[in-house]
Amino acid sequence: MAYIENPQSEETEALQSVLNAGAHLIMQKRKYDHITSTLRDDLHWLPIRHQILYKLSTIVYKCIHATAPSYLTNLCPSHYQYKLSLSSLETCWCLGRER
Repeated sequence: MAYIENPQSEETEALQSVLNAGAHLIMQKRKYDHITSTLRDDLHWLPIRHQILYKLSTIVYKCIHATAPSYLTNLCPSHYQYKLSLSSLETCWCLGRER
């Protein structure tokens, strides 16, 4: 749960270091060469924080559209109401009442 609550935690920083080391090895870069552009442009790898958010978004999408495994769809409420708050310009998923 720490990844969802705080994608900039120590665990994600450690995972990002491993990802960077792997990219250095694969691309045969030196230890102090910049690797961010190589990750993005050559390898097409997302940063760990974005990978976590992408995976979470995919799981939620599959739950909402009932294409996720049953053990996940059983955890999701059957009715969602999409709400747009114009004052804060933020979108959120709000649980609606079942009828």
